[in-house]
Amino acid sequence: MRPAGGPAAWRTLCRGLLAAALLAAGWQHASAQVPEQEFAARNQVNFRRAQVGLAPLALNAPLTVAARGHLNWLVFNNQFGHVQNPALPTGFTGEFLQDRIAAAGYGNLQSGSEVISFGPATGVEGVESLLQAIYHRFGIFGTSVDEQGIAFAGGHPANGNVLVADFAARAATSPPPPGWAGTYPFDGQSNVPVDFYSNEESPDPVAGANRIGYPVSLQVKDFSNLAVQSFTLSHSGQSVPAVLLTGSPDAPAPDAHTPTSAAALLPIAPLAYGATYTASFSGTSDGVPISRTWSFTTVSATVTVAPSPVHVAPGAQVLLSIAGGSGRYGANWSYAGPTSPISIVFAGSQTAIVSGLTAGEATLRISDVDGHDALVTVIVAAGADSSPDPIVFPPRNGVPPGAVIVSPLVRVTGFDLPVAVTVSAGEYSINGAAYGTAPGTLQPGDRLSLRVTAPNGHDAVASALVSVGGVAASFQVTTHSAGSQALFPPLGTGWNLMGNGLSGTLDPVAEFGHADLPLPGVSAQIESVWAWNPATQKWQFHSPLLTPAQSAAYAASQGFEPLTAIPPGRGYWALAYAPVALLPQSGTPVVHGVSTFSALPQGWNLIAIGAPLTPPAFNVLVGDPPLPGQLPTSFESLWMWDVAQTKWFFYSPFLEALPGGLANVAAYAASHGLLDFTASGRQLGPAEGFWVYRP
Repeated sequence: MRPAGGPAAWRTLCRGLLAAALLAAGWQHASAQVPEQEFAARNQVNFRRAQVGLAPLALNAPLTVAARGHLNWLVFNNQFGHVQNPALPTGFTGEFLQDRIAAAGYGNLQSGSEVISFGPATGVEGVESLLQAIYHRFGIFGTSVDEQGIAFAGGHPANGNVLVADFAARAATSPPPPGWAGTYPFDGQSNVPVDFYSNEESPDPVAGANRIGYPVSLQVKDFSNLAVQSFTLSHSGQSVPAVLLTGSPDAPAPDAHTPTSAAALLPIAPLAYGATYTASFSGTSDGVPISRTWSFTTVSATVTVAPSPVHVAPGAQVLLSIAGGSGRYGANWSYAGPTSPISIVFAGSQTAIVSGLTAGEATLRISDVDGHDALVTVIVAAGADSSPDPIVFPPRNGVPPGAVIVSPLVRVTGFDLPVAVTVSAGEYSINGAAYGTAPGTLQPGDRLSLRVTAPNGHDAVASALVSVGGVAASFQVTTHSAGSQALFPPLGTGWNLMGNGLSGTLDPVAEFGHADLPLPGVSAQIESVWAWNPATQKWQFHSPLLTPAQSAAYAASQGFEPLTAIPPGRGYWALAYAPVALLPQSGTPVVHGVSTFSALPQGWNLIAIGAPLTPPAFNVLVGDPPLPGQLPTSFESLWMWDVAQTKWFFYSPFLEALPGGLANVAAYAASHGLLDFTASGRQLGPAEGFWVYRP
């Protein structure tokens, strides 16, 4: 839909799912893993877009801020929908989507849309529920957007978890491939759900019905006119009765909520399990004939539950992942004795939480709405194990004297009952809560972090000591040598171009943390870290929100390399959700000279230096002048990113060497919307990276 009087295209839709008493269960999974779920949701959006032949949507920090702002307002005020009421000022960020995106700093807006899912257990589940809701699917597969921001959190008084996804573009987007038509389910897709509850989508696409068949759709380029001549769905040669949605103005009764570029079939009854369906479409796109025939297979009727059997201690919880069947489940169980040993609550549609209450055994039956079920044995063992496994806190070396240093959050394993925690010569934190020294209690599954103050001298050692259920562990820090220096690199919200300007090799896994060993205050605020390998001409990738193995797998799937080390003198990118101070880095300053700089490969190089220098001074340092009194021109241009202004600083020795000197550089920067180093007084520094192009 297009609002009158403006160039932007807008779509705002809600998808509601049953919440199942998340707050009553006391489940903290969503709030504790918000960044992980947001990362998973963004990747699921791009995964599904790729399957229908569309380009991925880039992460945009202001869009993420806008999505989080709206999510917070919904939670604070127990509200639904896309319009914020100014009369409810707590968390208010803008009445309409356009207002919220602009307030978050997203400029030159051309088009945008927002979709919301209430009640998903995970980010992936939230995206899949939005794809199941046909009007929301249209937005996810839009071609007029190229950036996204997604927020995920728990705490909504009525619906528990909420996912808000904002999509937008600041300029005309690249068109899809010529003749593109995105079909979903896509050709050859398996495990397709059999149904969709239309009453849970707002607006309701099929008035007077609720449980219907899974929607089948075809989309072309946004704002095209997709005229339908024939659109059918069949199974075993039999036509499937369905409601047709089309937004084409050529249709006898265009649907007001379907874009002109889309058409969908909504079967009036659930599809059969484990069956292959064939869809066939013929029509025109802006007058050009288009026809497609494709097939997909629905999910099996067999319900599966993992883990099975379930072992849980009294007072502990286990998450069950459920698949197969209708995708909507209930639970009942039997047990011997006067008291049930377990309780169960559903979080989202395919995740259940089993809590151990008292010693015993129960037989759990998970059933879908069509009567398919799975039996699971649940064993609640009291006092099974109160002695944790050995605990290891990775040491931290090269820290500044007197600095306060925190360890990663280490998940303590090997025990089933709450155990006592005591600390000496430092402080501890459980699950990222405030640090303290008072004795406490650790629950199964909890993470533990230690904090210690480094000694005041150089090459000195200090350790915090902790006892967990009688198992001792320590976190050791060592200060840097007298000849080294330390940096505390700061990150701003958005993309940061950083540099390792000191002599030590930077370990991104230790510096930024990862899903198994997150760093308090650091890992959850950083989505990804990227470095350029000039030798292979490939990007290297690490995400603090993933395990090292998951980062490596993602890198391999995208044609990247895993990022395991950032050598001295190398730059790197870091994408942050919010301002954050990294752990200190230490070493001696990296010095570039003629020999080291000339050894860099031709083309683009992402580098860093160890001492503040102006770009002209850096040019003189690394280049041999061709003649006495002339400027060296060993590189063509130098670029440094400013995260606060979201602009590039620019310098070129070729321009400085011309009559007029640095005024040429300033004029070029001004004419191209770039920042000038000299006018701003900005220098290169040891914590900042920059690009240079060697011709």
